[in-house]
Amino acid sequence: MDMTAVRIRPITEADAEGFRQAVGMVGRERIYIRLTDAPSAEDALAFVRSNIENGHPQFVAEHAGDIVGWCDIVRGDYEAEKHVGSLGIGIIPAWRERGVGRRLIEATLEAADAAKFLRIELTANANNERAIRLYESVGFVEEGRKRSARLLQEQFCDVLVMGRLRLSPQS
Repeated sequence: MDMTAVRIRPITEADAEGFRQAVGMVGRERIYIRLTDAPSAEDALAFVRSNIENGHPQFVAEHAGDIVGWCDIVRGDYEAEKHVGSLGIGIIPAWRERGVGRRLIEATLEAADAAKFLRIELTANANNERAIRLYESVGFVEEGRKRSARLLQEQFCDVLVMGRLRLSPQS
């Protein structure tokens, strides 16, 4: 697969169905993300619309018109947490280990920095070493561990809480 044919770009409303399908594909693996299936078409469109309307960075990886991955950072709802964003990312199986995740997360973090996010946080299954290495390589550090926080395929899994901080509100 030609990585130069994968385009990383901001999501549009027209991408909502492709985004939904990609989330469903990753979710049904029951390994990497909290969702275990695709959201409804209405919920996917509402999520994409909300991110666009509120200036939350959300990027997709597109290949030959298909969405093969996504990364989003959603800002906190409360005034005291408006500087905080929660990161979500997923890559469909055929495109893993090809640099798509790195390109997506770097583009999304760059947009978050431009939008003055000062803290970005995420959770990752503790056994997802590939993802944890990626997160650490772009500045995330482990802040804690939630023991047996997920039950996937009848196995408990610890969840790591990770964060990435900017030095100051002015940086």
